[in-house]
Amino acid sequence: MKIFATIKSKILSLIIVLTVLPAVIIIYYVDRHAENIFTEHIHDTLTTVHYSYRNTIEGLISKGLNYGELITSDVSLKEAVAYQMMTDDNSLLLNILERYYRELDLNNIEFTDKKGVVKARGHLPEKYNDSKKEFPFTRKMINKPVITWDYEVGKRGTTLK
Repeated sequence: MKIFATIKSKILSLIIVLTVLPAVIIIYYVDRHAENIFTEHIHDTLTTVHYSYRNTIEGLISKGLNYGELITSDVSLKEAVAYQMMTDDNSLLLNILERYYRELDLNNIEFTDKKGVVKARGHLPEKYNDSKKEFPFTRKMINKPVITWDYEVGKRGTTLK
């Protein structure tokens, strides 16, 4: 009887090893394979998102350059700025900035003087004469005055400056 019990025990052990060992190997392989697939999927997704954002930003920069060239070459805008500086009347400047704001679908557009004081805003025509001299872009413009533009990504979207 003891021999039969020993053989039965060894057969049972062999059956357990033959069923559990492959299951463990399969689970290990599936786990590693799933981890690799997951890692590859995450990498592919992040790469796609990266290129998507990069292309969007490049598009915005290109759009901004086009808008910047259009706005800074506008003779009527230059005349309105000169008129505002001579008379302190910003009505002509406001009309032009409001038109650009609507037609170009901008988040905002504003004109500041050499001291950083806002003289007109196309997006908030009633708000002007406040100072933006502490804003980084305005400080940059005060220190090196040239007609230029820039963009900034904020809470409400991308802003052309």
